Amino acid sequence: MKVMIDPGHAPGNANGGKVYKEYAGMWKLSNYLKNALERRGVEAALTRAENADPSLTKRGQAAAEYDLFVSQHSNAGGGAARGVEVYYSVRIPGDKNFAADISRAVAAYMGNPDRGAKTRESTVSKGYDYYTVMFEAVKAGAKHVLLCETGFHDNLMDEGILLNDASLAGIAEIQAAVICAKLGVVSAPAPAPENKIIWRVQAGAFGVRANAEAMLARMKAAGFADAFIKAD
Repeated sequence: MKVMIDPGHAPGNANGGKVYKEYAGMWKLSNYLKNALERRGVEAALTRAENADPSLTKRGQAAAEYDLFVSQHSNAGGGAARGVEVYYSVRIPGDKNFAADISRAVAAYMGNPDRGAKTRESTVSKGYDYYTVMFEAVKAGAKHVLLCETGFHDNLMDEGILLNDASLAGIAEIQAAVICAKLGVVSAPAPAPENKIIWRVQAGAFGVRANAEAMLARMKAAGFADAFIKAD
C-alpha cells in the first residue's frame, strides 16, 4: 500500500493561533504519520520538503499511483469552535465512512468534538471538489482522497494540543491505525524470542474501537512502541 501525505501550507503562511503555526504543526504531524505508516509496512511519502511550497495542483498531482492521498490541516473558527472534521471527495462517496472513522478516533484522543465526515462541492463545477488539492488528487487517480482538519488552532484548548509534540505523535498513530484498518494492512506485534517467557500487561478493555485506538496512541506517545490492540 502507498500513501501520499500533504503537509498543509508552507513557511511564510500566516495561518495559526497565538503561538502555533499551521505549516509547522502539520509538517510535524505529517512526518509522524509517515513514520507510523512505515513502521506498519506502508510505503509513505510527502508532497513537499520542509521549506518548499509547491502549488495545490502539484501537491494533488503527487497522488498519482497512490492508494491514499491525505492532506493535513488545522482549522479556524473565530476562537470558540473546537473539534475534528475530515473531508472526503464528492467524486468518491464511498470514503464517507473512512473519513468519519478518522474524525471520530482523533476527536476521542484529543478530547474535543467529533465534527464528522464532510464534503465541499465546487460552486463553479458541480459534482467536483471545492478544494483544488483534492480535485487534483482525484484527477491523478488516487483511490482514496481525504483532507483532515485536526483541531481549531485559534481555540486555546486545541492550540495547546497542537503545540505538544507528543500529542501530534499520538494523533498520527490514531490516523495510521484507522488508515491501515481501512486499507487492509495487517500490522502484527513482533514474535516473542524463542525459549523465552514474555509477560504482557493489558492497559484497558473497551467496547468502542476508537477508545482503544486513543489508548494505544497514548501508550505509544509515552514510549511503549510495541503496544498493540487485540480484539477478543
